[in-house]
Amino acid sequence: MRTELLVVIKKADELCTNEDEVKQLLAVNSRLSVDGDLLKLDDNLSATITISMGDLTESQERYILLALEADDPDLEQYEELLRMVKTPLYKLNGTNDRKSLEVLWDDLAAHYAHKSYPRIFAVENLMRKVITRFMVVTLGGSWSKETSPPKIKEELSKSKRSNGGNDLWELDFIHLSGYLLHPYPLKRDNSFDADLKALTKENAEEFRKNYEPRSNWERYFNDIVDMEAEELKVLWDKLYKLRCDVAHCRFIERVDFQNISEHCDKVEKVLKEALEKIDKINIPADEKESVATRGDEYVESANMIQAHRLNTSPLRHLSPKEIEEYFMSLTERMQKAMKEGLIVPQPSFNERVNTLIRDGLIQPPEDISR
Repeated sequence: MRTELLVVIKKADELCTNEDEVKQLLAVNSRLSVDGDLLKLDDNLSATITISMGDLTESQERYILLALEADDPDLEQYEELLRMVKTPLYKLNGTNDRKSLEVLWDDLAAHYAHKSYPRIFAVENLMRKVITRFMVVTLGGSWSKETSPPKIKEELSKSKRSNGGNDLWELDFIHLSGYLLHPYPLKRDNSFDADLKALTKENAEEFRKNYEPRSNWERYFNDIVDMEAEELKVLWDKLYKLRCDVAHCRFIERVDFQNISEHCDKVEKVLKEALEKIDKINIPADEKESVATRGDEYVESANMIQAHRLNTSPLRHLSPKEIEEYFMSLTERMQKAMKEGLIVPQPSFNERVNTLIRDGLIQPPEDISR
């Protein structure tokens, strides 16, 4: 196992001007000792140490290149050795800044990256398996061609990969979870205005059911698995960031591998549970079309403003005054429905209402507590 470290210091500091002085600096720690080319930790771990030095003429600086190599060391002891070597090197330029020390090579990080990748590979493809099973059960074998969102088709058109299977095998990690975790309303927003006009106490529950954004996981998996959609989304997002570190060859430390293992354990457990119980999912016939056609809304958050954008809406034919009157009317109807309790304050539903308010298309009701 090999590690290479590089530190640059000012010539004027006259610190560690030769190899012996560098070794003396390391040996200040009572747990470290240097015997020739061997660096020892508590007489339990020995590593070969190689030191090379040179001047950087133009910048009036010097560099110290230090390499450590140990044969099949105990990993925890080797990590401790590295920590004790790095600590005094951080201080050489007077800043005690970790960024002042460059890690040129780190077999320890490579070790944890190699252990991390199979875990990520397994959980990523397990998610594909769950989505495929769910969509096939829901929509039949041609689901991927019928339901791939425009944004996903755009991504797929850029992709040079082809595995001969459904589109999920050509999607990146971060795009996968949207099929199950992105919230969307059952009815399209272009029906919202008409349904709002007809809103009464008798049909309020149906109105909320149709327009409250909920994910497929919330609708169809919450009752059969032991994890809420938001918890799964948080875990998936954390895994994505760690996956990027592995994929981009960043240095992976023990704590990163532990986090990857912990997150993968939790996600694998719930996805396997979902697979075992997926045949219990019963999607009403009137909801299947929404599952099939609303996949595009997992890329862009579903919100009512989409139906009212002037470049695609019937409103583009109205004059500015008529548009203003239209939204004034919509504001009044929204406020009336909220005052009468027909629109119950629920974060997931009110997110759509707040989008209209935020974009200035309706006014917030002044006398409604939040």
